[in-house]
Amino acid sequence: MNLDLREQRLLPISIFFQIKSDNLINIVEILKKVCYNSLCLTVHTYIEGSRFGTMALRRVVMFGEDTLRKTSRKVEVFDDKLWVLLDDMQQTMDQFGGVGLASPQVGILRRVIVVEDSDTEKRVELVNPVITKEVGQQREVEGCLSSPGEWGYVKRPERISLTASNRYGKEFQLDAKGVFAITICHEIDHLNGKLFTDLADEMVEDEEELEKAKRSRNRKCKRKKKRR
Repeated sequence: MNLDLREQRLLPISIFFQIKSDNLINIVEILKKVCYNSLCLTVHTYIEGSRFGTMALRRVVMFGEDTLRKTSRKVEVFDDKLWVLLDDMQQTMDQFGGVGLASPQVGILRRVIVVEDSDTEKRVELVNPVITKEVGQQREVEGCLSSPGEWGYVKRPERISLTASNRYGKEFQLDAKGVFAITICHEIDHLNGKLFTDLADEMVEDEEELEKAKRSRNRKCKRKKKRR
């Protein structure tokens, strides 16, 4: 059968490989180019020396859908279902070029977020995050994977402290500042049914102004890296 994958946009696809783990990312990138609607793509992998595993790209819930207005429930059980959710969230975040993702954005009402540290570019998984301290104020432009093309200025604390658990249920404390603090606050808002547009004091529609705001925010990250 001659099947043009670009015409079959809603066709679920399962592809099996027996590969080494360091080749997985390259193969996923090739598949994303072929199956550009990766929301329906599941890549099953057999990683050499380990058990059969699954990575999945999940559908991102859009503004206007009821799920984003609901309050997420606390995670009580730290099991393989949670680990799969976290893995899928990271993969989905990669696909769409995000720096943060909350589980309600993939249709799961649990208190789980994945964020990227703007200073180290490392991923941090936060289960049941609770902000315990806020210091100062900053105002930067924000966007959201659930609302492509919308941007607005939001006031956030300059520094925050929080407690959370990792995927295995171990509690820890975390301090964040600058853009990293913004990202965490943005994603925690999702867990409480809040959107950045609820808090924005000014929406940005002009392309030139938006690019200027993004450059300003990026410079803040670069300055922090130089100080380390």
